[in-house]
Parts: sequence; C-alpha cells; structure tokens
Amino acid sequence: MNNKPRIFALLSFIALALISRIYLFPTHGFAPIDAIAIFSGAYFGRNWLGFISPLIAVWISDQIVNLQFYHKIVPFYDGFYWQYGCYILMVIIASIAIKKPKALNIAACAVASGLLFFIITNFGVWAGGTMYPMNLTGLTTCYIAGLPYLNTSILANFIYCALLFGGFELVKYRFPVLAHQA
Repeated sequence: MNNKPRIFALLSFIALALISRIYLFPTHGFAPIDAIAIFSGAYFGRNWLGFISPLIAVWISDQIVNLQFYHKIVPFYDGFYWQYGCYILMVIIASIAIKKPKALNIAACAVASGLLFFIITNFGVWAGGTMYPMNLTGLTTCYIAGLPYLNTSILANFIYCALLFGGFELVKYRFPVLAHQA
C-alpha cells in the first residue's frame, strides 16, 4: 500500500503548527514543538521520521526566530541538547502511550510532556552554571523562575494537540485513504 499521502498529510499538519510558532507566538513560550513531538510519536512511532520531525521543526523555527529578533543564525545554542533530548523522550512516550488517538491519552501526554520539558530544561539551565548559583537555592530559584512557562507550555500542548490530532482525524474521516498505515 502506498503510504505517501498519509505521510504528506501528517507532515503538512506539522508544518502548519511550525508556521504558527514562527508567525503567531515567536517569543512568548507558547509553542507547538511539544505537541509536534507527541503527534510524531503517536503517528510515526519510534522510527526516524518520528524523531526527526520535531527536531527539524524546532531547529528551523529557532533559526527563523533568531533572524527575526536577533538578526543572526545560531545553529546550536548552549544547552540545546537538554531541549532536543526532551523532544526525543516525548516521541518515545507518545509512541508507547498513544496506540490509538484518544483524548485522555493525548491529554496525559500533553501534561507529561510539559512537566518533562520543565524539569529537564530548567535543570539544564541551572547545570549550565551561568545564570544561577550551583547550589540548592540556585536550583530552586531556577525552577521558580520557570513556573510561568510551565503553565503556558501545558496550555499550548493542549491547544496544539487538539488542533493536530483533531485536525488529522477529521481529514482522515474525509479522506479514508489516510487512515491506512503501512
């Protein structure tokens, strides 16, 4: 069976979400990348396309946002691996938790991904040693400073997951050929 229309449709939804990060919410922490990782994990699984889709999405959008606001390209910033590692973990979690898209599983992944990103990336900022003292007070301060982003991240995850999963399920309903996986 030819799987190209399904892959094209899935990647199109990812591209639309990516465009919203670039043009609608470039600097406010309201980003679709967690949802893209969840969506990729659910539909592509743990294959190369599942892992590469969110990584390319975040890399491309970072470059465009950097050009828009800082007028330079920064191929990889300090500590990028904490963030990219989170997206890889999100793909793995979604590939395990979402065998068939159901609202409860998707919502659980949205919350878990937001918490995972918060815990890992804030630890990474603290471990970088340049913004906070390398002690328990510094770590606590780092996590407290990140709390507003946690709320925004989880809200973005809910909204973007609803748009990605809901949109694709509607398109699958309209075009049944997209429902078939190879």
